[in-house]
Amino acid sequence: MKKKVNIVKKLRKISHNRIDDPAPNILFKYCKGANDLQYNLGKGLGVYVKSSKGDKESSPPTHDKQMISSIYHSFLKKEKDAEIILPKKERYHRMDISSYNHYLEKHFSPDDFDIDEHFLENEIYHFSVSEDDMKNYVTEKLPVETTELKYHLISVSMIYQKPYVSMLIEEGCDWKDFMTEIFTTRDELSGKDKTNFINKLINNICL
Repeated sequence: MKKKVNIVKKLRKISHNRIDDPAPNILFKYCKGANDLQYNLGKGLGVYVKSSKGDKESSPPTHDKQMISSIYHSFLKKEKDAEIILPKKERYHRMDISSYNHYLEKHFSPDDFDIDEHFLENEIYHFSVSEDDMKNYVTEKLPVETTELKYHLISVSMIYQKPYVSMLIEEGCDWKDFMTEIFTTRDELSGKDKTNFINKLINNICL
């Protein structure tokens, strides 16, 4: 019990001192999930997923073991002395489409790329998209009613372990702007209809 308490305290302390950025945040979420799965910590540290079988509403969520295992083997390590699972060494970057394109045009040819010259092996490289620049990173468009729901890239974490590159990619949508657009174009909907419509979207898109 004492070991569990110490691990929870360390995770919380590390979490408070980490850079508040999408890429390291999503990785540390799974880092806490790996510790919870290993030591049964509780305290809301687990990462869960709803069952794909049967009734989603009645099926209890379960640990996302497959995702946690994949991330653990690539991005995490177990500290021998502290008996805690933590990310490997991390590096932080910003993704900006205009400066990135300028760099590609002036200094880089894909045919000349050598990963051993640009990335250190077994270190994590975090790339987070600036909030103002997310419109330039649309990854998918889903038609919904009279409009479309746009998903965009939020962050990429990658690690090079010769000869493989592993990547953790986070995507999302601007739910607030999307719902605002829905309501401004659907004046005929009553309050009840709008509530039902939101519930339908949540069940069909977000789960």
